[in-house]
Amino acid sequence: MNNKKADLFNKYKQVGAQFFVFAAGGVVNFLLNIGLTYLLTEVFDIYYLLSFAIVQIIVIIYGFVYNTFLTFRLKKASTWIFVKFITFLHIFALVNILLVRFFTDVVGLQYLISIIITIFATIILRFFLYKKYVFVEDNSSTKKIILANYPMIILGVALFIVLLFIYGFIPGLYLNDLSAHYLMAANTDCILNHGVFNLSPCFNYGYPHGYPFLIGLPLIYVSAAISRIFSVSSYLSNVIAGIIVLVVSNLSIIALFKKFKIKTWLAVIFAFIWLASTILYKQTGYIYVMYGFILLPFYILINYLFFTTSQTTKKQLITWSLILLLVRVFAMFTDGYSFIISLLASGFLWLAFVIKEYKNTKKVIYYTIIIGIANLIPVFLYKIYTDMLGNFSVMPIDFFRAQGVDLISLFVPSNAYWWADLLNVGPIWGDSQVA
Repeated sequence: MNNKKADLFNKYKQVGAQFFVFAAGGVVNFLLNIGLTYLLTEVFDIYYLLSFAIVQIIVIIYGFVYNTFLTFRLKKASTWIFVKFITFLHIFALVNILLVRFFTDVVGLQYLISIIITIFATIILRFFLYKKYVFVEDNSSTKKIILANYPMIILGVALFIVLLFIYGFIPGLYLNDLSAHYLMAANTDCILNHGVFNLSPCFNYGYPHGYPFLIGLPLIYVSAAISRIFSVSSYLSNVIAGIIVLVVSNLSIIALFKKFKIKTWLAVIFAFIWLASTILYKQTGYIYVMYGFILLPFYILINYLFFTTSQTTKKQLITWSLILLLVRVFAMFTDGYSFIISLLASGFLWLAFVIKEYKNTKKVIYYTIIIGIANLIPVFLYKIYTDMLGNFSVMPIDFFRAQGVDLISLFVPSNAYWWADLLNVGPIWGDSQVA
C-alpha cells in the first residue's frame, strides 16, 4: 500500500516538475515575442508587422524544439508531432479569442483581466493535451492518412487563404462589394432586433420593399445565430457565414472527386478554379445569388449521395430523403437561380439512376416520387412565403439581358475575369455574369 502511495506521489511530482518546465518555456516564449519584435523593428528598422511575422516563425520553432526535448524529453522530433503541434496552436489561438471575448463582453470584465484569466485557464489545458495527444509518437491510421496527404493539405489551405483575399473575407480588406455586406448586416440586425419569427418589420426597407428577404433567408438566420452565440457584430457574423459557405463548397468538390476516384490534388485545384471564377466572384453585388452558386457542388453532392447511399436499407432511404428535402428547401430559400441549376443536375443524376436500375421498376418509381416531392415542396413553401411578403412585380427578361445575365454572355470575349485584369491578358472568352 505504501509503495502505491509512493508511486502515485512520484508520478504527481514528475508531472508537476514537467508542468513547471512547460510554464517556464511559455514565459521565455512571451519574452522572445516582445524582445525580438522590438529588436527587429527599432534596431534593424523592419516594418513592425513583418517583424512580428518573422518572430512568430521563430517562436513556433522554439516552442516545438523546447517542448520536444526539454518539457516532454522525447528522443527525437518528427513531422507527425510537428503537424499536431501546429494544429493545436491554431485551435488554442481560436479558443483564446473566444474566451477573451466572452469574459469581456458577456461577463463584463476588463479586457486585461480577461486575458490573464484566459492565459491561466488554457495553460493547464494546453499542457495536458500536449502531454497526452501531441508530444507522443503513434502509428495510427490517422497519422498515416494526414502525413500521406500533408502536401495537399498545405496546398488546400494556401489556396483557401487566397480565396479569402479574393472575396474580401480578410478583416480590413474589401476586394468585393462592401455595400452588399452592409445590406447583409442590416438583414442580420433586423432578425436580432425583432426575433426569428417576426420578419414583417424587416420588409420595409431595401428595393423593392422586402427584397432582401426574398433570397438568402437561411444564410441570414445562420449569420444571426453566429452573432448571437459568439457575441460578434452582424458584419463579422456575415463574413464568418461566407467563410463557412466557401469551406462547405471546397469539401463538397473534394468529396465528389473522391467518389469518382479522381486524384485529391486535382480536386483541390478544381475547387480553387471554380471558387475563383468570375461567374461567382463578380456576383458580389447579388451576394445571396453568389452564395447559391458557390454551394452548387454541395447541392450536387447531396443529390449524388441520395441516389448512391440510400439504397441499402429502408431506414437509410428515409434518412437520406429527409436530408435531401432539407437541403432542397435551403437551396430554394437561398437563391432560385442556383436551385434551378441544381435541379437540372439532379435530373441528370436521376436519369443515370433510371438507366442503371431500369429492371427494378418498383425502386425506380419510389426514387422518382421522392426526388419529385423533395423538389416540389420547397417551391410550394417558397410560394406561400412570398405571398406573405406582398406583391412583387415580375421583371421582364430584357431587364436581365441588359445586365448581360444571359447564356450568350458566357461566349462573348471580355476581360472581366479578376485574374485577366491583374495579368493584363484579356479579353478572355466569357464575361462576369451568371448564365
